[in-house]
Amino acid sequence: MTVSDRGTKTLSRAEIRSDLSMLGLPVGSTYLIHSSLRRVGPLVDGPSTLAQALQDVLGPQCTIVVPTFTARNSTTTSRFRRLTAGMTPEQIATEEANIEGFDRSTTPAQDVGAFAEFIRQQPEAVRSDHPQTSFTALGPSATELTRDHALDCHLGERSPLAKLYNADAIVLLLGEGLDDVCTCFHLAEHRLPTPALRRRFRCYVIEEGRRTLREFMAAEADHSDFGRIGAAMAAGSPFVHRGRLGRTTASWFPLRAAVDFAVEWMSRWRAG
Repeated sequence: MTVSDRGTKTLSRAEIRSDLSMLGLPVGSTYLIHSSLRRVGPLVDGPSTLAQALQDVLGPQCTIVVPTFTARNSTTTSRFRRLTAGMTPEQIATEEANIEGFDRSTTPAQDVGAFAEFIRQQPEAVRSDHPQTSFTALGPSATELTRDHALDCHLGERSPLAKLYNADAIVLLLGEGLDDVCTCFHLAEHRLPTPALRRRFRCYVIEEGRRTLREFMAAEADHSDFGRIGAAMAAGSPFVHRGRLGRTTASWFPLRAAVDFAVEWMSRWRAG
């Protein structure tokens, strides 16, 4: 059956398991997963079908990590700037007053897909406590990978990304392309000879039951060239593997190799 033949078919756990098995994924490893279930196709039990199939293929010793980012609790994101463009100071203040604080236990993941939110909701899942760029992990290494996520280090050396690098994690893209999303490239930014510019961030969190403003300085992230980096890596790196998954494609590669590739690429092509 071709990908196009599956256009209207609801996909079962067995079918997703079969596709995952054909990818040659290392069993028992730690995985950072980005996924688009809309592209994968309709699943019999939604995200649960994918989670069960992954467990079937990767084994009980595997730890799954997903981004559970939350950008809507901040006034210093591009989203908030777009939302309040052209507003009066009074209107902006009203918008800020309506921002909900981040609660690690209850705040849903935002704009990262249904599978990531499904993993976050699992009773055994562990979430890092960064109010904007948290990661959630499920599996034997979940606690270690998510602890000590520094407030002033969204995606750098004191974030789960660095721990994933040290753990020889695998990046698994399900329905997402290298030109769409590759969070691990942000770790490469922190390893460049020239440090990234730092700026002030503001966001709201829930502390002891109260909505509280947190302000901090952190490196400015820049994903504007991630599509070019991903395309170059996919075109010339033997460590990038591809295959079919449902109605779409999947790819996987070692996170460490990808970060090292991105460091070299950025060092050469980013303006200093």
